[in-house]
Amino acid sequence: MKRYSPFAAIVALIVVLFPVVMACGPSAQPTATPKPPSATATAVSATPTRATAQPTATPAGPQPKYGGVVRGIIGGTPSTLDVQTYPAGDSAFFMMPMMNWLVQNYTAGNGVGPDLAQSWTISPDGQTFTFKLAPNVKWHDGTPLKAQDIVWNLNRIAFDKTAMPAAFSRANLATVKSVEAVDDGTVKITTTKSSGGLIDNLGAPGLVMLPPQVATADLIAYKQIMGSGPYKFKAWAPDNKLTLVKNEAYFKKDSAGRALPYLDGVELYVIPEGSAQLAAIRTGQVDVGNQDALYLPSQIDPVAKAVPGLGTRKLLPGYMRIVFNNRAPWDDFRLRYAVHLALDRVKIDKLSNEGLGEPYGLWNYATSKWRVPQATVATWPGYRTPKDADIAEAKRLFKEAGIDLETFKPPFPVSSRYENRVVPIVNDLKEGLGLKLDLQLIDNAVFSQLQSKREFGVAMDPYGPPLDEPYAAIAPFFLTGSPRNIAGWTDPKVDQALLDLDAELDAQKRLQKANAIEKMLVMEKAWIVPVGHYYRIMVWRPEVKNFLGSAFGQDGVGKRFEQVWLEK
Repeated sequence: MKRYSPFAAIVALIVVLFPVVMACGPSAQPTATPKPPSATATAVSATPTRATAQPTATPAGPQPKYGGVVRGIIGGTPSTLDVQTYPAGDSAFFMMPMMNWLVQNYTAGNGVGPDLAQSWTISPDGQTFTFKLAPNVKWHDGTPLKAQDIVWNLNRIAFDKTAMPAAFSRANLATVKSVEAVDDGTVKITTTKSSGGLIDNLGAPGLVMLPPQVATADLIAYKQIMGSGPYKFKAWAPDNKLTLVKNEAYFKKDSAGRALPYLDGVELYVIPEGSAQLAAIRTGQVDVGNQDALYLPSQIDPVAKAVPGLGTRKLLPGYMRIVFNNRAPWDDFRLRYAVHLALDRVKIDKLSNEGLGEPYGLWNYATSKWRVPQATVATWPGYRTPKDADIAEAKRLFKEAGIDLETFKPPFPVSSRYENRVVPIVNDLKEGLGLKLDLQLIDNAVFSQLQSKREFGVAMDPYGPPLDEPYAAIAPFFLTGSPRNIAGWTDPKVDQALLDLDAELDAQKRLQKANAIEKMLVMEKAWIVPVGHYYRIMVWRPEVKNFLGSAFGQDGVGKRFEQVWLEK
């Protein structure tokens, strides 16, 4: 195994010092761990539909309190601040508290609902969507936010392949024909065909609205950072801390008419390693854990015993998937399918997830109504037990393709933060199939760049479904030309099936089409081989109230701290 990180010694030191940190008392300012610089889906009705903004709900019981600063964790330096190109990982944690969507899709909260748009209507044919913007919305520099700004953003994402060739959520807008400003407060989107998922898809993580008046070069160079969201940028100490302050002019109110947000600010400390993050939670150095971390029950239990009332929440799982680049030798279906056949996903789940993951998970997340039933997947080759016949067939396919498993050792890059999840996969393929993957652990930001440049043959790509909507969960990774189709695969049959899925308005037919597509991708294409969904837990200290967090890694609204307050 090769590890491409000059900071292995630092991580090792953190692990060694973990018991010492756990014994320390609370501190007003946590010491950030050094980190290397970054190298229920809604079908469209056939009749006109109107959505109207409701005040942001506040829970019954203890009422919100104003003031205080929540201290959270960011895993490292963002790979980019242009979250329309990459709205995940540390980039998302950095930017989302400053962001808004046209429509928000909050899986952990109240689902699809108003954000910048306070209401919308859908034409009877499901092809014209008209949005009324909330009044008095301003960018953080005081400039009024207008419909023309929304048009600029959506056109940039959907159509501008020159200025932004790698728009993360471009596939979510694949059926959009045009976007126009009817007036300063009204946006109209026209699609090429009916779209059963456009409203849901407008809440995709990469569809946040950026201020047109800020040059992209200035944003990604940390020279001018702003949005329209509940918090404003104050300072960034590289590899140390992000400081955000309350947006006093934020346009949203809660159900009692009180101004949001409640907090005076948010501070996010750079702490890359999981045990150090949990130590900081335990000692009170931070209030909220890293929402992108892979904490397991065995790691959380000691913290919960030390912190009575510790808040925990199981996140909807992300998935582990092996991605094959569209080049030799992996352009041979036999090799890709052989890897699929050989994986013992149940055993891998026990070793990497304490048996709490979902070994039969595909692209729609484990509790989604759009998923292929577990009992069905368990009957497919590659998932069925016992494994003997599938492994024998996998070995035969490698031999037939002319690959000598004794000498074949392809590089296998992966972000180092997923080491504990990936090692059991590598070991399983070696023990069962005899495939010796050369595991290469690299910095997450570097790994993201490697993916975007397609500089790999086979790689592990841990990811989470961006939305609980079948087209959004599948299309970005397989549609021809989609920036998230990182291996460059293309097939007109797959493209048409995905577009037909988006155009389908009947929920039951959408389910059938989504299930058929998932089976085709696994059994007939194997461009990406799902290994299963991994388990993780969100944690926060008891004084943090109304914190829902993200349902999964791409649930951007949960990273905004819009409705959180402190009881202290």
